[in-house]
Amino acid sequence: MKPETLQSIAASLASHAKIEPKKGGKKDAHSRYEIKNKNYQRVLIHNARFLFTTDKDDHISILENHSIIIEGDIIKEVLPSDKVKQQNFDIVYDAGKRGGAVITPGLINTHAHIHMYLMRSAMMLDEGESIDETIAAMAQWQKFETEAALAIAAIGDITEQQKYGITTTLTHGPSFEAAEIA
Repeated sequence: MKPETLQSIAASLASHAKIEPKKGGKKDAHSRYEIKNKNYQRVLIHNARFLFTTDKDDHISILENHSIIIEGDIIKEVLPSDKVKQQNFDIVYDAGKRGGAVITPGLINTHAHIHMYLMRSAMMLDEGESIDETIAAMAQWQKFETEAALAIAAIGDITEQQKYGITTTLTHGPSFEAAEIA
C-alpha cells in the first residue's frame, strides 16, 4: 500500500481515536483504567465480574471476582480480586467498575471476507437479484476496490468482529496487505 494512502486513512481515523491517558497516575472518575507508567510492563486487570477460562482438564471454568496479572505479554497469575493489591502495577484496569466486565478468551474466525465489509449491505439481494446473481456481481464490484477502500473495510470488519470477542481473523480476500495494515 502506498504510504500516502496509509497516511490518509490514519488522518481520517485520528479524530475518532482521541483517547489520551491521564498523566501522572491521576484517575478519571469515569475511566476504568489508570496508567502509572506509559512504558508499562506490569498490568493488572482487576475485579472482573466473570472470567471465562478452562481448567487443567480443558473444561470450561467461570471464575467470579478475579483479577489477571500480566507481565510483558504473558499472563502470570489469575487470583481472587481480594488477594491482589493495586500498587506496583504500571496500568490498572478496573474491570469491576460501572457494572463490571466479562472476560473471555479471544475467538478465531477462520473464514472471513473482510474486503467485502463495505459492500455487504449494498449486495444483499439488491434490486430483487437472486443469491446467484449477487455472487456473480461480486467480481464486477471488486474490480473497482481501491487500496484505501480495502484498508477501511478491513478496519471496519475487524473492529466489528472484536465486539463479538473475535481477536484473530483469517481473510479470504484479494488484499492481504490491507488486512495486515489494519
